[in-house]
Amino acid sequence: MLADIEAKAVTSAQALQQVNAQMAAAEREKRMLQLTQTELNSYKNDTNVYVGVGKMYVIVGFSLIQVYERRPGRGKEESGQPNQ
Repeated sequence: MLADIEAKAVTSAQALQQVNAQMAAAEREKRMLQLTQTELNSYKNDTNVYVGVGKMYVIVGFSLIQVYERRPGRGKEESGQPNQ
């Protein structure tokens, strides 16, 4: 009986450690997204930026990127780049 309890405690501790690692990774991702958003918000609308299209880059106005990013229904599965 004691061995069963110890085994469950070890399993629970491992699961807790895994959950804590996942939470830390999510916090890091959230912080990186906040920093990126802060930097993007500092750009003027007339700033030119490069957008990856296949194996090349196309220069577009930052205002086009803002319009694309605010498009409703945009999911994570998209590449985050407008189609040119």
